[in-house]
Amino acid sequence: MVRKTYFKERTVPQIRDLSTQRVYSQRDLVKKITDLDPANEGLVIASRLIPNEFYQGGVNSRVASRRNLKKGNYVHLSQPQNLTEAINDPRIPLQYRKESILKEFAGKEEGDIHSVGFSFRPFMGNDRRRRYVPFHIGPEGARISAYSEFVKSLPGVVGKNAGTEVVSYTDSNRVAREGGKVVVRIPSREKTRKKYEMQFTNLPLVETTDKNHNPRAIILGLNTRYVVSPKEGFWRFGYTDGEDSELSDKKIFLPQDVAAYLAVVEKELRENHNWVPMVVNPFALPSLKQIEFYKKLRNNLLIHDPIEEDKLRLRKLHLDEVSMLLARQVAVEGHDETLFWDWDRDGKLKDYDWIVGGGK
Repeated sequence: MVRKTYFKERTVPQIRDLSTQRVYSQRDLVKKITDLDPANEGLVIASRLIPNEFYQGGVNSRVASRRNLKKGNYVHLSQPQNLTEAINDPRIPLQYRKESILKEFAGKEEGDIHSVGFSFRPFMGNDRRRRYVPFHIGPEGARISAYSEFVKSLPGVVGKNAGTEVVSYTDSNRVAREGGKVVVRIPSREKTRKKYEMQFTNLPLVETTDKNHNPRAIILGLNTRYVVSPKEGFWRFGYTDGEDSELSDKKIFLPQDVAAYLAVVEKELRENHNWVPMVVNPFALPSLKQIEFYKKLRNNLLIHDPIEEDKLRLRKLHLDEVSMLLARQVAVEGHDETLFWDWDRDGKLKDYDWIVGGGK
């Protein structure tokens, strides 16, 4: 995969050329990463992050990571379980997400946190599969969203056809009852690849006065369907490399889903002064502090990986390892400092700096 310049990251040799330090313990790992000078320093982790259970059968780290993202530890959110509870519960997804994650991590040692994301389950509609949200899709989705805004500013044909396109189908009486259907076309991170096209269903677009059609209940059934799907989504469905099948009661969201949702939020605010999609947003939006940490995970870290007896290689972190370290950052530095975007503190999401090495 040849990435566009905007999504450029350091390679393994480039990280090795930094002033690197090896760490053999996971104690205080978040602080060690946070303290790195992103322009000059690197860290080599010489201990295994992926839980041993996912290596059963002698599989390699790539397969173990896929198992972890599919079947690893997700924080099950303490959410309304039925319509009556949703009507009587004034909380929005941000609030019960924060409560559940903080409760899950309370009192745990940093190295004992292996959560890769959080999950929720719909109680309305035909598709009641549990929804899974890996931690890495928040910052990566924000990066895709920022790129979408960046390319709109480019001159000529590029700017005219760039960015994320949103088409909402909201003229039906069913919108208040079931949420809207919204088609979104999202730029790819790869050169020469066309936009991905997807559709949201059960996306609340209306603040109805009918309590039975509560947006806080509808959002739990948010779903996506891709016409043109990112490669990252392929392994999450069916069989992969002879591995066991994906569980039928599971829906795992992608970074592109976050970017697409942000585009819907922006369009509704700009055109309709409609805050409903933002208020019931089921995804955790990254703070500037989380973005800086995430950039280091992608550009300043390597991990020792055994490929055969007594032999090691250095590789970049897999997505589940990135997600686990993001979870540990939440535990160490706090929910609001990491998993919560604050306009006054962090600025606009589209203005986050993605330059490798630490900034402009």
